[in-house]
Formats: sequence, structure tokens, C-alpha cells
Amino acid sequence: MTSGEKGAPSGHTTKPAGAEGGSQCSRCGADLVSCARCGSTSYCPACTRPRRRKRSPVLRQEPAGVTWAREKAGLTKRALARQVGISEQLMGEIESGWRSATPANLAKIAQALKCPVVILERNPRATDTHSLGPAQHGP
Repeated sequence: MTSGEKGAPSGHTTKPAGAEGGSQCSRCGADLVSCARCGSTSYCPACTRPRRRKRSPVLRQEPAGVTWAREKAGLTKRALARQVGISEQLMGEIESGWRSATPANLAKIAQALKCPVVILERNPRATDTHSLGPAQHGP
């Protein structure tokens, strides 16, 4: 048994999976292990990597605009999520910028907040300095 092996939950110890210890990973062929303490399912220490969610590269909404409109309407994330018909978790991810709202959900959010969709939409050209025109130079 080993402790703190790659892929094992913190504080858990690992042992070979199965009574015979013959279970192997279908991807790399390494011996599978399971937690000796809690008996969690078998996993491959060679293939298991911590998962990190990445932010959505393209957001349809301006997160600060969604939060501002929600607070101005006097709604909590939970109340707004219920009105829109999405989970509270998704509403939080939309407000924080971790997930992009679908066009349909963005329209529902705007309707629930009684504001135009353009208040919530992200302007892709706002950060594009080339779209602002030529630089103004002084005399």
C-alpha cells in the first residue's frame, strides 16, 4: 500500500484493484488501484490527472452587466435562475464568466430582468483597439 499516490484523494491509501490484483487500464495497461481506506472505484494512477475547467473562450454575455442588472432588479441568483428555468449553479457560472449563456437563455435572463438584451450582451469590438478608428494626435 502506498499513500499520496498520483490520482489518489488526499489522505487516502491505495492498493491493487481486485482480489487478484490483475485489473489493468484499458488505455495504458498499468495496474489499476483503489483506495484501501474508502474502497472507492478503481482508477489508473498513470492516466488520472486533476481536472481543471477552463473558462469559456467566447462569452456572449458581459458578466458584470448580468450581475448589475440582477442586483438592480432586486433578485438573488437563485430567484433569477428559477425564473429563467436554469440551475443556480449555471446562473453563477454565467455571472462569473465561466460559462457562456446560450442566446435563448440570455433572452430569458433579459426578460426576467425586464431589460434589453443589449445590456447583457458582450460587445466583441469594445476591446478591439483597431475598431476605435485612427489615433487622435495633438498639434
